[in-house]
Parts: sequence; C-alpha cells; structure tokens
Amino acid sequence: METNFFENTQYKNKYARKSLMIDITVLQNTINYNVVLPEELKVDKFSEVFVDTVVTNNVVTNDNSTGSGSNQKLNNIGMLLKIDKINTRTIGGDTSDSGTTKYNGRFFIPNEAGSTTTGLKIHKGRKQNYLGTIEAGRYRNFNITLSDLDNSSIFVNNPDDQVETSKFIIELIIVEKE
Repeated sequence: METNFFENTQYKNKYARKSLMIDITVLQNTINYNVVLPEELKVDKFSEVFVDTVVTNNVVTNDNSTGSGSNQKLNNIGMLLKIDKINTRTIGGDTSDSGTTKYNGRFFIPNEAGSTTTGLKIHKGRKQNYLGTIEAGRYRNFNITLSDLDNSSIFVNNPDDQVETSKFIIELIIVEKE
C-alpha cells in the first residue's frame, strides 16, 4: 500500500452531522406551530442538537412599550422556544412567581431587535449553543411553541388584510453521539 507522506491513515470522522432548517411564517398572532418536513429526517443514533442560527422578520422590539404597562418591555427581552421531539432539560424560575414553570423545557433566545429594528434581525449567529438531545428515529413533523416571556406572540400585529411578513427561521445542527 502506497501512501503520501502527509496523508493521515488513522483519521476517521466519527460524528455524523445533519442540519435541520425550520421556517415559521406567521399567519396570525399565535405561539403554537406545526412544521411538516418535505422528507423524513432520519436520526440513526441518540444525538445532541445545537442551535446554529436564528433569524426573524417583524418581531416585536426588545423595548416595545405597546401593551399593558411597563412589564410588556420586560417580556420582550427574549423568546422561549420549545420543540416537542427535542429533549431540552432547562429548569428555571424567577423572583416574581415562586411556582413558575414557563422556562422549563424551553430554550431562551435573546431578542436583539432594538428600537429601530422592525425588519430582518439575526438573533443568534455567532456560535453553536446546546439545545438538547433527540432520540434515534424518523421524524416528519415538529410541534413548536415560540413565545415571549409572558407566553404571548413575539411578532408585530399585522392587519388581517395585509400580506404576512413575520417570519422565524432557525437552523439546528444534529450531531450523533458515540
């Protein structure tokens, strides 16, 4: 067997990676969505899931003062994401409600849409963040909950007759574990 001097014969890529892109176009003010993939996502082994990129269009700004009182501003500082097939083991609480479970099983995404931003915004595009795990299996649809910190829609209200422009796109990286 003839090899080149710089060729590494011992290297093997042990980790299979897959990318899952979820695109939510908002048709009304809701927080629950069902995304159906055009083909099955096949996960061969127990895998870890990482958030690679989050992009939104027409999300409420993080200093939006519309709504009831100043608490509305605080509720817009981030988004809570839950994907039913992905095990996110977050446990959280806050000082205002001792029995709250609104953070449990959800992933927090900071809302980086400032006061002058009403259009396209990249909320997370700098590094991969651990989201959770996914079991081996074949997946075709995902039930997703996406809300602000008060369990309300994160998108700007649009009149019913206006063409919808609110969007949430997330890219997930699935890495098989050994």
